[in-house]
Amino acid sequence: MGRLDLSDIDRSNPETALVFIRHKTRDIYKERRIDLDADTLRLLDPYLRQYQPDELLFTCTTRNLEYILTDIGLRAQMPFKLSFEVLRWTMALHQYLADIQEDQIRQKLGLSRQSWYETGAKIRRLAARPPIATDNTDSETVDVL
Repeated sequence: MGRLDLSDIDRSNPETALVFIRHKTRDIYKERRIDLDADTLRLLDPYLRQYQPDELLFTCTTRNLEYILTDIGLRAQMPFKLSFEVLRWTMALHQYLADIQEDQIRQKLGLSRQSWYETGAKIRRLAARPPIATDNTDSETVDVL
């Protein structure tokens, strides 16, 4: 996960705000653009007013954010360990089930066409499975792949 600067959020278009996800891989800079819906902006604006960040949107480390997310999952009695990876897969599966084009999902995940070959197959398998019944008391990680 990269560091988000305030400048990575573009509100110049009143109809669609964007967040730019930029990172460097082996001397190659990559960039993804993700639409921000109105609900996200309604959550972002109070955060910006409360914390008044200067440059970075979030000042805690990726590891710390992962701990916070895991704690939220435990308090919510999730039947698995909640993580950013689980959130990414959940988003991809929901998008697939909502008939979003696979290439759009691939781009949102930031995957190459080669990487999507395997990932897309896993998502299609997940979509074909019946929902997993849980008892909400076990906080172990559920292996869905």
